[in-house]
This record gives sequence, C-alpha cells and structure tokens, in this order.
Amino acid sequence: MMDAATVQKVQERDDVSVAIEVGELLGERGLEAAGKRAEHAGDDEAWADLELERGHLLLALGRLAEVGQTVTRVLQRCPDELRAFWLLRTAAHEGGDYETFVRASYQLAQRLAAPNVIVALLREVATTLDELLERRLDAAAVWRELLDHDPLHAEAFKNAHRLFVAESDHVALHELLGHVIAHADPDDELAVSTLLERGQL
Repeated sequence: MMDAATVQKVQERDDVSVAIEVGELLGERGLEAAGKRAEHAGDDEAWADLELERGHLLLALGRLAEVGQTVTRVLQRCPDELRAFWLLRTAAHEGGDYETFVRASYQLAQRLAAPNVIVALLREVATTLDELLERRLDAAAVWRELLDHDPLHAEAFKNAHRLFVAESDHVALHELLGHVIAHADPDDELAVSTLLERGQL
C-alpha cells in the first residue's frame, strides 16, 4: 500500500520517472517484507514460497544476479523445487545467459512428466545449443534425446541427422537411423530412404 506522501508525489508529477521510482520503492518494500517472513517460515515449503516470491520481485526489478543467488539458496534446501528452475530459466533468458538457460531448461525436462512440455523444453535446449552456443555435438545429443519422447519428431530427426553428418559421427548416425527404422511404418518413404542410407554407411 502506498502512503499518502507517495500518492501525492505521483499526482503532482505524473511522469514515467516517478512511476519507476514508486515501482522500485514498492519492490524494495516487498523484498524486505518477504525476507522477514521467510526468516520465520514454519517449514521448507513455506520458506521456499517466500524466497521465490522475493526472486520474482528481484526479477521484476531487473536484479538478475540476485535472482540467481535466491534460486541457488532454494535449490540447496529444496533440490527438486520446480518453480526455482522455472524462475532461473526466465532470469537467464532475460539476461542473455544462455548457458544457464540451457542448464535450467534441461533440468526441468528431466524432472517433469508431461511429454509435450518435455519435448518443448528439449527443443529449446537443442536450438540454443546449436544456434547460440555453437555446441553442435551437445545439440545433436539433445535432439536425439527428444526422439525418445516423440519417436518420429521430424525436426528433431532432421537436425540430429544434419549435426551427426557434419561432425562425421557415424556411430551416432547409424543408431539414429536404426531408431527411425524401428518406429516408422515399414512402407513409409522415410523408412525406405533411411534403410537405404544406413546400408551405405
């Protein structure tokens, strides 16, 4: 709740700079309040709730390094707290820290049960590894892992194939082709062309 002096200030100077100042002031108060409540939390779950509340306030204030510190504290005490990984993922992406973005996204993919969410996360991880971090073999491995969750995912097969060929990883390529053959309709064009390609390796 804004006090009377703050309200008066906004009314007198209705501009962007004042709005930012007020937002930062309220954010600081929220951080302080959440921190105090966390100190007296009755259990780990309640404590994590309050720490993550602080983390989201820090994110809104653009204090990304402190978001990372908050997430680290939460995961040290609650290693499987999914909300901490989501928060870290968001903060890392906003800050352009793609290594951390990849790690947080991959950890989520290992812990979630919904196949469509897992596939979406692995797709983001593989794309980031390939296009932004230029870690081609790591990207290929993640594309291949995605196929374990969606066996005939066309984009995953195309990119894993491209990267294994580019890196001359014939063992991985042979296994990839075998995977497609095992899951595709034997009469499908993909299965036929894959059989022919594997025979030429």
